[in-house]
Amino acid sequence: MTRTLLSRVFGDAALTFDPKWALFSANSFIAAMLAIYLAFRLGLQRPSWAMLTVYLTAQPLAGAVRSRAVYRLLGTLLGACAALTLVPILVDQPTLMSVAITGWATFCLYVSLQDRTPRSYAFMLAGYTATTVAFSSVTAPELVFDTALARVEEIVLGICCATIVHTLLFPRDVTGALMKSIDAAVRDASAWTADALLNHAPTKADSARWRLAADVTHFEMLSTHLRYDTAATKPEISAIRALQDKLALVLPMLTAVEDRLAALGNRCTPELNQLLSQLGEWARDPVESRLSADELLRRCAEFEAALPAAQDEWDRLLASSTIAKSAALIEALAAAHELSAIIHGSKATSELTAAPRPKIRRARRNLHRDQGLAALSVVALFAAVLGCCTVWIATSWPEGATAARSQRSLQRSSAASTIQHRPWCPIRSGQWRRCRSRPSTCF
Repeated sequence: MTRTLLSRVFGDAALTFDPKWALFSANSFIAAMLAIYLAFRLGLQRPSWAMLTVYLTAQPLAGAVRSRAVYRLLGTLLGACAALTLVPILVDQPTLMSVAITGWATFCLYVSLQDRTPRSYAFMLAGYTATTVAFSSVTAPELVFDTALARVEEIVLGICCATIVHTLLFPRDVTGALMKSIDAAVRDASAWTADALLNHAPTKADSARWRLAADVTHFEMLSTHLRYDTAATKPEISAIRALQDKLALVLPMLTAVEDRLAALGNRCTPELNQLLSQLGEWARDPVESRLSADELLRRCAEFEAALPAAQDEWDRLLASSTIAKSAALIEALAAAHELSAIIHGSKATSELTAAPRPKIRRARRNLHRDQGLAALSVVALFAAVLGCCTVWIATSWPEGATAARSQRSLQRSSAASTIQHRPWCPIRSGQWRRCRSRPSTCF
């Protein structure tokens, strides 16, 4: 009964224990207690801000904590400067000040949604800090500088405590996690390629394909933290991005090969089966394979040129396309193995073959930006915050500032949920939890 109750309250986390997450939780708790102790010791106005900052800055990887700390500090300073600029000028014009603060917040949200890297956190905090400081200072505008200073002081204190504790107490470096993810992705891509070429059957586990796609995307997020990592040696970021490009080609190429093999069915010629077997053996273990990737690519080109004209035209086209796609797949895997060796330090960049070397120099990720969804999030935030401000001004509601800040705090849910299939779910659940803890926000 106890296990059932715990599973209902805490979910699967109640029945599992991971030492890494336990250590992360302990480090976060130590940093939070250190921050709140120093805040009380220094006589700061709102020690809870320092403790909350620790948990908002905490990340499982030490490099991610450092980068998040830097971006949070920059965003806090930028937001405090915006509040100090707008409040003294517009304090006598509540409507204009509401529009200005809300406009600044929505601008920061839009910019953060355009930057799909951890840097977006700085713009998110710039908008959040400006609304927190400005709306808290409406009733006492002469104290806006003191409020902004207190906010910055406690944020800096929380950032320093989180960074020091997570860096010194059993840190987990980004480089190690990135290497494991790269090894798993390259290994899975090679195994699935070998299975498709040797067995002529589609890959059964769709979840494995999704995992490879997620790993390729995960490289980008981890690589942005490398410059802040605690590891002594760090891989070359351009090589990681080039590896992303090569692994991203594997999924569509593999699907194309499987489709063509399914279309051929039992009409594959012995020569085609033999060549596919050689390609599959190489993909299974490139190091132990008798043939090199260059030799296999040469044989693929010779096979395409030697296809008999007497063969059925449709089958000949399918065979030619199958070998062409298989050759492109092997070429991408060969480059991925070479780039993986570069990242692990077992091969120098100068030892690369001519094909992937320019890819490293030109590697640059252009992530997709959904302008429509970003505009929708901005409009929703602008309407929500300005609506609260309108009711606040019209009714002289004493808790209007709290309601406006609460709507603005949903920016985090908006920014995080724009990539989800149903973005309103985390926003709705977050608003429901806030209403339960603070009923005044319901109105």
